[in-house]
Amino acid sequence: MNKLGDIIDIEQDLLFPLLKGSNLRTFEVTEAKRKIIIPHRKLNEDTAYIESSYPKTWVYLNAKIDHFNKRKSSIYKNKAPFSIFGIGKYAFRPYKIAISGMYKEPRFALVEPIDNQLVMFDDTCYYLGFDSYEEALFGCTALNSRISKDLLEALAFQDSKRPYTKEVLMRVTISKILKELTFDEIVSIWKKHNFSKIVNYTENDFAKVKGML
Repeated sequence: MNKLGDIIDIEQDLLFPLLKGSNLRTFEVTEAKRKIIIPHRKLNEDTAYIESSYPKTWVYLNAKIDHFNKRKSSIYKNKAPFSIFGIGKYAFRPYKIAISGMYKEPRFALVEPIDNQLVMFDDTCYYLGFDSYEEALFGCTALNSRISKDLLEALAFQDSKRPYTKEVLMRVTISKILKELTFDEIVSIWKKHNFSKIVNYTENDFAKVKGML
């Protein structure tokens, strides 16, 4: 069912779980109530292939063409039909650390595939993609540390609608924060957030990931 209340029958291959900023309030996110059609995997990619490969999706999108034509941003000018922005190779990495830019307190969420599908985010979110679960896990833990939060809160303009912008977040370096943390501190952060897989990781895993990030 789409937001208009229409019941839709389309192919599943271009449908991905979608998370909004309000879904990123826990350390681990394991479910998504929404899905989104992703019509291409990189910017400026032609979408004509959908007609032959996913004919039901093509018919559906064309039935809603008026909604797409109402988009005012110049970013869509002279682009293929149904194009989106904010997409690229990074979006298709399986493990992600995500944050909503809209809340006063910076909270980072660990996101892995949901129902074996890669997860996408709306435009209130910022995220990093990883090929390794362990890198995403320890990176997310570091970003939820007191060191990280103190830095971000000092950098952000708390009175703004979106305190945590891309520019603010880029000032934080995960590898530097990890160097300041002990494994015991990592475990304490997991316990604070009721992380379910604490027993699966050791100090050796932590040391390995520090060498990778």
